[in-house]
Amino acid sequence: MIQNELTMSGIATDIRYLKLGNHQPVQNIKNIVFSGTYYFVASAEGLFVYNASGKYLKEIGKKGRGPQEYFGLWDIAVDHENESLYLLSNKKVYKFDFNGQLNYTFETYDNVGFTSLMYANSRLYFFGGTEFPNLKYNWAVTDLHGSVLYTKENHIENFFVNHSYIINFGFSDSQNIFYWNYLNDTIYQIEDYSYSTKYLFANDKYRLTKNDLMDFNSFRNKSAWQLMSILGNSRFLVLNYILLKDSKQICSLYDRRKDIFYMLNVTGLNDEAGVVNDFDNGLSFFPRTKIKLQSEDWLVQWIDAYKLKSHVASDAFKNSTPNFPEKKKELEKLANSLNESDNPVLMMVKLKK
Repeated sequence: MIQNELTMSGIATDIRYLKLGNHQPVQNIKNIVFSGTYYFVASAEGLFVYNASGKYLKEIGKKGRGPQEYFGLWDIAVDHENESLYLLSNKKVYKFDFNGQLNYTFETYDNVGFTSLMYANSRLYFFGGTEFPNLKYNWAVTDLHGSVLYTKENHIENFFVNHSYIINFGFSDSQNIFYWNYLNDTIYQIEDYSYSTKYLFANDKYRLTKNDLMDFNSFRNKSAWQLMSILGNSRFLVLNYILLKDSKQICSLYDRRKDIFYMLNVTGLNDEAGVVNDFDNGLSFFPRTKIKLQSEDWLVQWIDAYKLKSHVASDAFKNSTPNFPEKKKELEKLANSLNESDNPVLMMVKLKK
C-alpha cells in the first residue's frame, strides 16, 4: 500500500541538534559514528573527534603518503565494546583506538576497492559503491585483522558506469545487515556465511538497466528511478531516490510493521528531499547516517550553518506553528548563536519503534 502525507511527528519521537566546534574546519562529511562518549566525524579533511557536547578534541591519524598516514578516507566503523575505530582508505584499513593510537593496518581482501565499511559482531563488512559492476565481490566479510570469512561474488559483467553519484549499497536496521544494488531486484539479508532474500523491487519499465548506466543520454532521459540510500531501524526504512528524467529527488518511508509505503517529500535534483519537519518547523530532515544514543537508533543529518540561519530568519519559519513550540524556541536560540561560516550542525531524529 502507498500513502502520502506523513511528517516527522508521524515517524519520530524526538529531535536534537549538535553544533560542531570550530577549532577544525569541517566540510564534505562522509560519515559520523558515535561511541557513547565521542562523535567521530569522517570528512574530506580528515577524521576528527568531538565530545558529546560538540567540543572539538583531536584529529585521529593524518592524511598523506607517509608510512602511518592514509591517502584518502572512504568510511569509518566503530567497535564500541573494545573502543576501536576502523578507517577505510584506498584498499587499506587502519585500526585506531579511541585515543588515536594506530594499532595496525591491513589491505582489503583481494586488493578490492571497497568504499563502504560496517562493524557488527566482531566482524567487518565491506561494500562497493557506484563502481560495483567492476568489483569482483558484492560484499566481503572479514575478521578484525582482515582475514576473509566469506564473500559474495559479483556476477554482473564488467562495464563502465557513466555517472558519479555516491551510493553505498550496505545498510543495517540495527539487527541485521543488508545489501542492494540498482541492477538487482533483490535486497539481501547477510547471515552467517550465507544470505537470504529479504525484499524485492518491482521489476518494471522504470528500473535502470545496464545499457542506461553505460549511455549518459539514456541515463538522464529515461523515465526511471535510481535509489540512492536506505537507512532505518527495526520498524522503518527511509529510502531516498532520484527520478531521472524529471530531475526530482524523493524521500520515502516503508513502515515494515504496517506494510505501508509513504512518499514523504519531493524536491528538485539540487535540493535535499527530506521528511517535513513539523516538530520545530526547521529544515526538512534528510538522513545521512545512523547512530546509537543511549541504546536507541537515531538518524543523523548534517546541515550547513548558513542554511540553518537562513531558514530560521525566513518569514515562513517565523510565522509557523510547529507541534512543539518549545523546540522551535530552542532552534531559534541555536541559529542565533551561529555564524554563517561555522562548522555544520548535526540534526538527529529518533525514530519510533
